[in-house]
Amino acid sequence: MLFLSSFIVSSFLLVASVPIKGQNPSGTTPKHSDTSTVPHDHDVAQLQSLWLSLLRILLWMKPMRYRLAAQSTRSILYGLRHGSRYPTKSQNKLIKNAVENFVEKVKKLVDGGKITDPELLKFLTSLSGYKYTITSEQEEQLTELGKMELLESGKLQYLRYKHLITDGKSVSMSSSNAQRVRKSAAEWIKGFGVSGIAPPTIIEQEHEKAASTVVRNDYMKPWKKIYLPRISESLKKTLQVELTNDDVLGLIMMCPFETSILRKDKTSSTALSPFCKIFSMDQFKDFAWQGVLDKYYRGTSKTISRNGLSPTGYTKDLYSRLIESKESSPKFYALFSHDNEMAGIFHVLGLFLQDKVPSPKAPDDSVTYKTSEVVPFAARLLIERMTCKHSGSLEFVRVLVNNAVQPLKWCHGVKNGLCEVKEFIKGPLHKA
Repeated sequence: MLFLSSFIVSSFLLVASVPIKGQNPSGTTPKHSDTSTVPHDHDVAQLQSLWLSLLRILLWMKPMRYRLAAQSTRSILYGLRHGSRYPTKSQNKLIKNAVENFVEKVKKLVDGGKITDPELLKFLTSLSGYKYTITSEQEEQLTELGKMELLESGKLQYLRYKHLITDGKSVSMSSSNAQRVRKSAAEWIKGFGVSGIAPPTIIEQEHEKAASTVVRNDYMKPWKKIYLPRISESLKKTLQVELTNDDVLGLIMMCPFETSILRKDKTSSTALSPFCKIFSMDQFKDFAWQGVLDKYYRGTSKTISRNGLSPTGYTKDLYSRLIESKESSPKFYALFSHDNEMAGIFHVLGLFLQDKVPSPKAPDDSVTYKTSEVVPFAARLLIERMTCKHSGSLEFVRVLVNNAVQPLKWCHGVKNGLCEVKEFIKGPLHKA
């Protein structure tokens, strides 16, 4: 069996892909692609399968799987990351330079007539005339896929929790001031389909430069110095093209971003950027590890502070809402946010705690923190406050992240993911 780590986005950009375990057609473990020019068809199929995983969750997953007893749920606290987006300004500059440098070198190589491998020649010829089309106006905006993710997410949550909703006043919402987040909230409201929901309260966002600097210098840079030159050397052999570390990073980022752009609706759900074919699964796994280092250490950093969007600010508000018992209070509270804030919130709530922290020296399969499972685009946190049959007046909390019930192992007496409210608000990091 081969552990297929999420190759795309969620690493650091990150579009939703969920790691799977699978076997190739021959039943053997595929090797690193140093000896082949272009990934085999089954590798491409695996890339497509990974990419589709979040879409499957949003569009086709049956909500009944996650219910214990719908009538027992009393209120919902909901956290959501914005949907799939175009690159940021800095990402767009990096990717554009990488693609244009690559295409220029490929064109010279093809025109030189020195490529003897027909498969490689066909592949490089197909890229030799490529034109980069992502504009500065599109930077950081939602893609059509991102809009669909939020629309379908709203539909799904209404199907699950419509018994709590009487009118628009049953829902209370907050959002960061980023346009992509506000647009995500608007698409979600459209999918939820209840009239009269007030626009989200906008929370002004602060920067967390201290955390960014520490994570970048102490964890991401050391790992980039290891894996990017390794990929560059491999591609020099397989593609006969010399690439800088920045070229490699930009090209591997192009794969998820362009794929997200191409997948505009259900009819284009198998579209795949041609740049995905450049890299092997092992190389995507190395790229994914960069995302693990980024989000894990940002999430656990104590320097992140963004007013109401901060992990501690959110959890304080969460705890107060959990003990709120007024019948007039909204039954569904939603916060629309970003990956860094959500990673921090998960840490404060005692989710995804690790016995062994990620190392900037090499990927480690014993580390269970997977960025694609924690904060992909359109990531979802659901906190259900409920009573259960035969439990009398006791109230419980159940936490789901991207539809997966969290074990809450730190909660005394937890069973089936249920934790008494009074124990939950004493969470492992909140006690101090």
